[in-house]
Formats: sequence, structure tokens, C-alpha cells
Amino acid sequence: MKINMIKYKPIFENNSLMIWKMVIASSLSWEVAKLLGSHHPYLAPLTVILCVKSMVDQTITFAKNRFIGTVLGSLLIIPVYKYIDVNALTIGLLILVSCFISKWLRLDSIVIEQVALTILLVAVLEQQAGSYVFDRIRDTLVGAIFAIVINIYLFPSTYVKRMEKIYDKYQGELSTLFLHCSDWIKGGCNPENGKQMQQQLQRVSQKLLHINEDSKKISAVFHYFPLCIKKAKMLTEYAQKMDALRNGCTYLLTVTETFKEWGRSGKLNENDKIAWSKQMEIFSKHVEDFHDHSANSLYTNVVEGQQNQSYSFILIQATKRFMNSD
Repeated sequence: MKINMIKYKPIFENNSLMIWKMVIASSLSWEVAKLLGSHHPYLAPLTVILCVKSMVDQTITFAKNRFIGTVLGSLLIIPVYKYIDVNALTIGLLILVSCFISKWLRLDSIVIEQVALTILLVAVLEQQAGSYVFDRIRDTLVGAIFAIVINIYLFPSTYVKRMEKIYDKYQGELSTLFLHCSDWIKGGCNPENGKQMQQQLQRVSQKLLHINEDSKKISAVFHYFPLCIKKAKMLTEYAQKMDALRNGCTYLLTVTETFKEWGRSGKLNENDKIAWSKQMEIFSKHVEDFHDHSANSLYTNVVEGQQNQSYSFILIQATKRFMNSD
């Protein structure tokens, strides 16, 4: 089956909150840079502005790479900047050599960009204003620290609240999809309607996968920061619940394909329709816990004696695997 890929917007993306984090971290980092004696305190909030992202793991990665690139670029330019005339040729050569050294060291592309930027600015500004290179290293570190700390500790509960809201949304959506499947079975499993339902299930499954990945990234970061460990555990629990919802989507995709074939075969009788339609209704009521004992009525009671029917057997086995999955 062809999967229509959709553009995914991170669920934790909140531009208003990101702006406030950027403002607070920029102001604080400016003052700390000045207290530390910087003659170029703007370098600290500059780092904050570049590093603060909606996803805290991205903030940490960018801050780390910017600092590494700044230090490496400074180490490469310090021995030579006093002996060069700044012009198009020398700047180009310095950036070329420094960037290929970074590439040889197998550094990230962001690090290479920061190396090039540091080479350019140090070569130009150090000769005009002394202490720029040391201010740049120190203030970049200050800005990186504030970008990370403020991003994590300013309203960390918003991540949990957002995850809770998203879980409730998709829990309801999956429950509705089970009901749609129930109605579809009652109607005789029209192949075209089944195809449309499968496409919708694919979209929901893709979204759940991305949401789960984002949640696990945030949770992994929070585990390393005091006062956020409890929230990390809550995010992990929601990720596990999202896994259960995704298993439900996978199960529906599997059985829908079987029902399509069964419907086309002309062997789907009224008793089968009633039995399986009822099972989908039961699952719809137990989306929060598919493993609830009352959700297993079909393959333990309703279809006993149908085990030898090929389509029933396939569906029963798929349902058993689904019910017994962790």
C-alpha cells in the first residue's frame, strides 16, 4: 500500500513560549556577560537567539555545536590573525582551510558553520578591538548555558500538559476509527471505503510515531535535570500509551485488509458481520486498555466453532496477537 507522507509539525512547537524564553535568556545572559567583564556582551544573547528552539534536545545540540565551533575556530585563527592583511583572498583561504580541518575531524555541519563564522569575525574584529576572541568564547558559553537552562526550566510542565491533550485527542480519534470499522463491516466491507479508512489509519499512525519520538527526546533530556525527573517519567508513561494507540492503528490496518478480501470473496455472512462488528465496538470502548478482560469476548466466545474458516482464523489470530501484545 502506498503511504502518503505528510508534513509533521512538532507537537511541542509553541512560538509564543519560545519568544518569552528567548527574551528572558537574552536579558540574563547579557547581564552575566557584562559582570564577567565582557567588552562584547551582545555575543551572549546572540548565542541565545540562535540556540533556543521549541525542542529542548535541539537547543542542547545547537548550543553544544556552536560552542565547539567557536572554540575550534578561535584556536585556528589565534596563531595567525596578527600576521595577515584582511582581504578577500586571506579570508577565503582561512575559511577554506579551517572548514576542511573541521570536515577532516568529522564534525557536524553546524560546527563547520560556526568555525567559519568565528574565523571571519575574529580576523576582522580582533585587530579592531582587542579581547574579542576571548569574549567570544566566554560569552558564547554564557549564552549557551542560559539558552539550555531557561528552555528547560521555564514552564517545563507545558510539555506534559501538551502531551496529555494530544493523547486525549488521538485516543478519541482511534475510538472513532474502531466504530467506523464496525459500521463498515456491517455494510459488507466495501473495498473503496476500506481503502479510505486505511489511508486515514496510516496518517494517524505516522503522527503517533512522530509524537512518540518527540516525547521520548524530551523525556531523555529531562532525566538529566533536577526538578524535571518527575515530568520525564510522566512523558515516558504517555509515550507508552501512545505506543498502545499505535498498536491499535496497526491492528486495524491488518484486519481491514483481511476484511476487504473477505468482502470481495462473497463468503462474508451475516453472523460474521455481526460478530466482528461487535468486536470492533468493544475495542472502541476499551481504547485506553485493549487488554481489559471484557474486550476479548469475540475470540473466546462469539466465534467458537469458526476456527476452520480461513478468514475468521486469520482475524482471530491477529486479534489474539494484538490483545497479548505489550
